[in-house]
Amino acid sequence: MEISVKDGGFHIDGVPDAIKLIKLNGHKARRVADLALHRSDLEFAKECLTRINMFLNPSDAVVRQALWKTAICQYMKCFGNSVSRGQLSAEKILKGDSLGLDIHQYFKDLRNKHIIHDENDVAQCWPGAAINDGKKTYKVEKIISFSLTADTLIEESYSNLDKLVGTSISWVKDEFERLCTELTTELEAVPYHELINRPSVAHRKPEIDGAGVKREKP
Repeated sequence: MEISVKDGGFHIDGVPDAIKLIKLNGHKARRVADLALHRSDLEFAKECLTRINMFLNPSDAVVRQALWKTAICQYMKCFGNSVSRGQLSAEKILKGDSLGLDIHQYFKDLRNKHIIHDENDVAQCWPGAAINDGKKTYKVEKIISFSLTADTLIEESYSNLDKLVGTSISWVKDEFERLCTELTTELEAVPYHELINRPSVAHRKPEIDGAGVKREKP
């Protein structure tokens, strides 16, 4: 469903009988907002994975790696420790799937200890000094460094992440719909005159200068 902004307020496209968009508060409303943001992140990760297969030439290696690392980060973003957004639980989404939880942990480690920080052996570098045969006035020809990084974008890992993202999207959609149903039932029990007089949803245009400011919760 599309929502547009008209005359300083929200307009719900496709719902002709709606005359007002009232603001929702409370734990369930906050969770609905959190889930909507998670769904956006997960669908972006899914799109990154899909687009990897559009860049198959050797010259596209940087683009493929950029999409791959972005997909991992967008997926793991939903399972972090954010104070501004209630995070997802891998234990709930992958309940009973011990292999899935192990794979989730692998991508968590890959994100935390390689992509964002450099702590594990996925990337390695060995410094060395090239020494000549001793027949010159100097002994050291050059200081060099020899580095290697494991390629994590392999078929098995791609398939595993794609499955994790898809499973998470399905869970988020189901949980979102469940909460929306509960909120609808609760609102239907409120007299009409009380509902229509509740505050409207207020919007504020996102600005890039707010990058260091925590988002307000609904």
